[in-house]
Amino acid sequence: MKIVRLFLMFIWLISPILALADGATASLDRSVTTLGESVSLHIRVEGSADQDPDLSVLKQDFDVLSQSESSNYSLINGSLSRSKTWSVMLMPKRQGILQIPSISLGNMHTQPLQLQVTAQQQSSGIQGKNVYLELSSSSQHAYVQSQIILTVKLFRAIDLAQAQLTEPDISHAVIKRIGDDKNYETVRNQRRFIVTERRYALFPEKSGMLHIPAVQFTGQEVSQMSMFNHAGRVLRLASKGLDIKVDPIPSSWPTTQPWLPAEEVSIREIPVDHQSDSLKVGEPFTRTIEIRATGLTAEQLPQIFQHTSSANFKQYPDKPQLSNKIGKHGLVAMRREKVAMIPSKSGNLVVPAITVFWWNTKTNSIQKAVILEHMIDVKASTKLNAQPATPSAILPKVKQESVTPMVQKQMSNLSAQSEKIDIDLWQGGTLFFAIVWLLTVAIWWYVSSAKKKGLQEDKGVSEKPIHEKKYRKQLEHACQSGQAKEAMRLLLQWADCFFQDEKITSIAQLQGRSPALDSAILALEVSLYGQKSEQTWDGEGLFQAISNLQISEKESPVLGLKLLS
Repeated sequence: MKIVRLFLMFIWLISPILALADGATASLDRSVTTLGESVSLHIRVEGSADQDPDLSVLKQDFDVLSQSESSNYSLINGSLSRSKTWSVMLMPKRQGILQIPSISLGNMHTQPLQLQVTAQQQSSGIQGKNVYLELSSSSQHAYVQSQIILTVKLFRAIDLAQAQLTEPDISHAVIKRIGDDKNYETVRNQRRFIVTERRYALFPEKSGMLHIPAVQFTGQEVSQMSMFNHAGRVLRLASKGLDIKVDPIPSSWPTTQPWLPAEEVSIREIPVDHQSDSLKVGEPFTRTIEIRATGLTAEQLPQIFQHTSSANFKQYPDKPQLSNKIGKHGLVAMRREKVAMIPSKSGNLVVPAITVFWWNTKTNSIQKAVILEHMIDVKASTKLNAQPATPSAILPKVKQESVTPMVQKQMSNLSAQSEKIDIDLWQGGTLFFAIVWLLTVAIWWYVSSAKKKGLQEDKGVSEKPIHEKKYRKQLEHACQSGQAKEAMRLLLQWADCFFQDEKITSIAQLQGRSPALDSAILALEVSLYGQKSEQTWDGEGLFQAISNLQISEKESPVLGLKLLS
């Protein structure tokens, strides 16, 4: 009984998890097909379904050829999840845009779908053939460097072994395979065939007539006889070739812009979460821009920050990220670029706009994808001028008024003592002058100690020269070993000690000190914020620049004038 109770308690605990469902979704293996070709409908439920899908709503436009189902369980971080998928093979009954309505599974419903069914192709010379090839293109007319979708279909009514398809070999064009092969059923001339479909994205590199040679197939027929003697008939087939007219770049296209023929182009700026809203002169911030284009390769997308220079910023672009993905209409290209931008002055600065021109291959027109310019508030670097200590602050005041009462007190004591002991006048005078002399020595010692202490405090205030030597030695080591990040940190510390009359908090405050130092700082910023390269940063120029700066400062001392009141 105890085991039964534990089992029932376990079922009671996990039943809410198994009953949890995010809903039902439906998908097709393709959105366009030909009349007589089958399509696969997949219905997926996350969790537990109340009932099996009701497929009766499909009978008006489709024949249900087959149906299968599969379940999947997974346990992740102690959480049990379940999903179930139904795969349904459908054959369209007519051409046109057919609706797959919402399919109910008890209390759950899938979203409706659309399937475009084109007219059946009339293939001549295939009567009685068990295997044949078809080669087709998405268009017979295209622009140079625009995308053309090539489709190769292998039809077979028999089983084949050792089947091989050649890849298209096309001169003056770039060709990329799109996705994996698809297998489905179709009916041609009242015969049922199994179809293997393969697609390619083709990009012609020059205008004129583009010839696409035939695709070759080689395979071995598998029959009941060949299963015993292993000598099936070898088949060698070839498709028909294609000719496509390729137009040059239109005359209306601006010559200053890179040619970009696509079906769709979008551009966006990705915000940086950890970036501070408070910007200062000389402090870098990152800008990330992404371009996506349908019908292009990532290598065709233009450089984003090539024409976005601004006098208000220094720009150091990073290495771009390129990727190609497969979409419903061929390749989808993505290019993402990051740039480190360093404000060169304070105020409300304009971050420049970014515009990408592209040619819409659907409408045959010029279009633009734009990120608008915007303003940012850049604050000036903080400069705290160190005020030199005044002599009154360095040397404590000696209270001279305290000497007189002490002398008078001692003299009165001496007078009383001399009257009491009745000593001679000269003895009293001698004692008086001895005491005065002792008091003078004490006052002198007090003043000297205070003065020495004040000088020591002033020395503590002016310890910058000592630290300057230490930071200069550390900076020399960082420059020699190529440590750019450490050199940037030490450069600010050294400069803060070297320029004793001001507080150095940013690299922007060092600009204009010397042309050599400006050039060395620029090289250091490029190595830190610019595009990554295999070469290491050479710090010899930076250390030589600060050495020359020290020499020039010593040779040109600044003369100060004291105002007399």
